[in-house]
Amino acid sequence: MSDDSQGAAKAPSAGGISGDHTPSGPLEYLVAPTTSNELNTARLRLIPIACWRVDDVRFRFDSSFPLFDSSSDASNPNDLRAEFKALSDLVKAHPGSPLSVFGHADPVGNDDYNKTLSGRRAIAIYAMLIRDTSLWDNLFNKPFGGDNWHTDILESMQKATSLPKGTQNSVLFKSYMDLLCGAGFQLKKTDFLAQGADSGGKGDYQGCGEFNPLLVFSKETQSTFDAAAQKNDKDGLQERNAANAPNRRVMVLMFRKGSKVDPAKWPCPRATEGVAACKKRFFSDGEKRRSRHDSGADRTFEQSEDTFACRFYQRISSGSPCHALLDAAVVTEIRATLPGTEGLRDPKNNKRPDKIFHSVLDDEALDVNKPAILVRGCLDVKLQAITTPPNMPVSWLVKPNENDQPAPTITPTDGGKTATLRTDKAGSFSVVALLGVSKIVWNVVFAWVKVDPSSSIIVGNNSFFKDGGSDASDTSFDSGDDSAGKHLWQAKVKLQVFGGGSEKKIGVRKVNIHTLQNGTSDTLTGHYKGGGTAREIPKGPKDPKGEAIFPVLDATSGSSPFGTSPDKVQPPNNLLKDTDRDRDFFTADSPAGGFPGKHPKTHKRLVSISGVNAFVTAVASTTDDAPDEIVVHAKALWTADFNGKVDSSGTYTPDGAKVRDFDVSFKLISEATGGQDAKVAGFDTFEPRFNAGTDTVFDPKP
Repeated sequence: MSDDSQGAAKAPSAGGISGDHTPSGPLEYLVAPTTSNELNTARLRLIPIACWRVDDVRFRFDSSFPLFDSSSDASNPNDLRAEFKALSDLVKAHPGSPLSVFGHADPVGNDDYNKTLSGRRAIAIYAMLIRDTSLWDNLFNKPFGGDNWHTDILESMQKATSLPKGTQNSVLFKSYMDLLCGAGFQLKKTDFLAQGADSGGKGDYQGCGEFNPLLVFSKETQSTFDAAAQKNDKDGLQERNAANAPNRRVMVLMFRKGSKVDPAKWPCPRATEGVAACKKRFFSDGEKRRSRHDSGADRTFEQSEDTFACRFYQRISSGSPCHALLDAAVVTEIRATLPGTEGLRDPKNNKRPDKIFHSVLDDEALDVNKPAILVRGCLDVKLQAITTPPNMPVSWLVKPNENDQPAPTITPTDGGKTATLRTDKAGSFSVVALLGVSKIVWNVVFAWVKVDPSSSIIVGNNSFFKDGGSDASDTSFDSGDDSAGKHLWQAKVKLQVFGGGSEKKIGVRKVNIHTLQNGTSDTLTGHYKGGGTAREIPKGPKDPKGEAIFPVLDATSGSSPFGTSPDKVQPPNNLLKDTDRDRDFFTADSPAGGFPGKHPKTHKRLVSISGVNAFVTAVASTTDDAPDEIVVHAKALWTADFNGKVDSSGTYTPDGAKVRDFDVSFKLISEATGGQDAKVAGFDTFEPRFNAGTDTVFDPKP
């Protein structure tokens, strides 16, 4: 279509477009001479002068319910408020010009279903404009297919309007209509083309079904979507539905001032009637026009004006700027945010940084669009779609990619602008954001760290309790010599790491295995002659009674939350290849302690030691791509009981000291997910460390 035959479109909103039609030339009439008793009658042709369109994004999918976006600002709304403002401006610019509403559907499904659904959307818009809550009540009371207002729609309207549960539907509907239309914009039945003369709205609002598509797919694209339908491929069907969005729309045509129609002569059937009357108005090749798929390229009405089947609708709307596809509405990027692990004892002040991934590619191939490597069971991934115009909702889907495992759940949030991705499934997946014919893909691998508890070998050696080099001023006690391989407690277990791709190797080399240990109890007490005591209190947050809050991180050094010596993983984390699926995990510990030889208040000698250090030791993992999200896979509990005597020289002698209450095998954190974030699993990963010094509390106080 040449530019000079196209009307002038207003700046499109995120969910629609409006504009003025190209003015028609002066009307010319051929008038025959008459007698004194005869008259010539001249009737104005039905000529649209402006248009307004609202797109599918403003409705629930497969529904007539119009959406409200509570997250957007009223001055710049991202819902029907923007489009109704444009319609209000159009009405003010053309006073006295009547309207007619036309609903349209996409070509998926059958003609009768789509005729009814498009009619229900037209009814919903018409009812809002004149505030006829009885029409909405009819939609509510008569569900149709996916258009069921009995789900959570009342609740969503209550939330939007701040009206309480139990509010009468008529009051709730009116309030919601006012919210979206604006309280100052309301039309009357007489503002429409048939002026409300027909009780079924004939001439004022109608559904055109799937008969007038703006977009017809190419032969190749249609074949792909047909194959998805035959296989019931839900992901493929979702892509088809997103690509079909331009065809799902509601159009309002504004006619020249003074225009009026007799409903009995109006060619379109009522919104609630069938398709027979529609098909009477088809072009002779109408079926071909709406369903022909050319090879190599899509067809659009804007370019070729040969996609509409209805000759009447094409005649009255040809040249309308509202037939334009909103090419600017595209998704350009996916931002995926994996939260960092928080501290357990002080989560407000202790949090590892989030990891943000970006994708601007539409290719699902794993060798082209390299996947992010994360650990199965990590925190949920927060997804955001970046669009042009900004803040457009998209359709989200996730599907296996070179993977025979089911996809994790993805839950749209904020009306589809964001989503949450679960991480409980293993393997490689493609996360897809769809907006119209545009899409962006973020590939991700959730590597499965599979610990084999049956391979556990856990040993305690009570003979390693000993004095730690005491003298008269200080008594120290030990439970082994890690540098010499003499460990009070040690554990081994085998595990496997499964990555992405058909061979489950992608990303295996990026998965690092660690020891994560927490102290879970510290009751070590020094007993002094005459009854005085000294107790160990780990540093860090305390409860109201001054007692330590457990668990407490127990790491080799302050530079890492992990145990690094004598702990070992084979092959080592820094020498991994994608073929290194099998790993051997080893961890060991020999805790120690000490108390002053004399009580600072009573000045009496230390005579005995009692109490325990209790621990939970875990197999944990991170990845090179997300080093600040710590996932725990399996754990084992154990306790060092330091019961012993202290002689007059301060030397400690074990007396009933032993390793007790220890698990004989590792226990999985979650068989369902393969692991959990460290905080979720009950582990702290932030200093102060259990083994970096303790506070000593004396009784009586010095």
